[in-house]
Amino acid sequence: MTEYKTEDSGERQHFDTGARRDISGDKPRPDLISAWAEARHAGLMQRGAVKYNPRNWEKGIPSSRAYESLRRHLLQWFLRCYQTVEENAADTEDHLAAIRFNADIIIHNQEMYNRFGCNGDEDLCNHYSKIHDLYDGCFSYAPYVDVVDPEEQESHNG
Repeated sequence: MTEYKTEDSGERQHFDTGARRDISGDKPRPDLISAWAEARHAGLMQRGAVKYNPRNWEKGIPSSRAYESLRRHLLQWFLRCYQTVEENAADTEDHLAAIRFNADIIIHNQEMYNRFGCNGDEDLCNHYSKIHDLYDGCFSYAPYVDVVDPEEQESHNG
């Protein structure tokens, strides 16, 4: 069994209720991320899970391909400023969520490189299965993570 420990800065924040907590200090602040942006990103991820299978992107997408898509979506979003109302109504893709998704892939690839020593896009794709095995342990307890066999998904969508 894994032995966990609770990090402790040694400093405390005191509340009027009498409760105390370790200070937040230099800890990441995901609470500062826009809930609206997260909801739109989550919607894009849900549509991608239906189209490509859940967690497909984690199999490894080269940063160069993500950058290509990011730039295309940035251009499409920018050009909407110059479109007619009818053209805008016909463009139903969430380009900003797609930009965020592609930036996430690039960040993910950078972290894979920094943490696991992968040597670039092709190496990321080739070594991802080893890294994914590590992630599988993280998700094995989560009943809401649904891993779908691609052939089974095809027969579902077919």
